[in-house]
Amino acid sequence: MILVAIMVVTSVVVQAAPGHAVDYWEISARHSWKCLDVAGFGTADGTDVFQWSCTGAANQRWSLVDSGDGRTVYIRSQHSGKCLDVAGASTANGADVFQWTCLGTANQKWFLQSTSAQWFIAIAQHSGKCLDVAGSGTADGTNVFQWSCFDPRHANQEWQMAAAL
Repeated sequence: MILVAIMVVTSVVVQAAPGHAVDYWEISARHSWKCLDVAGFGTADGTDVFQWSCTGAANQRWSLVDSGDGRTVYIRSQHSGKCLDVAGASTANGADVFQWTCLGTANQKWFLQSTSAQWFIAIAQHSGKCLDVAGSGTADGTNVFQWSCFDPRHANQEWQMAAAL
């Protein structure tokens, strides 16, 4: 993973190698160093998103697409073109996060907020809740869902982006 500042998305500095255009990012959890992953390379709406050991595969590569409001982004999977989505636009703790056809809805828009120079939290626009690895689990396949944002921050809600070259 190559880390050098190149652009700002919302309040997060995302990172890439100098001179490289970056279209896709690997997003890894601070507590486990595992990547945000679309289960089994699924392409269907509702395919689960969880953490998995980083492999560099397309189901672990994500683009950040400006939602048009200047504050939020869509997090779109490279392999399917679908957006990270909170199931059913739920506002409940533990609501599943999966991929779904990009519809432009608030449950697909994410605020990215820096917590330090290289870490950020992703906050769902519709609920104000954070992208979270369930129970701070470190195993491959541990679910990712939304949960109330912790303050002080918990490492299972902090994420890092590295250029997927």
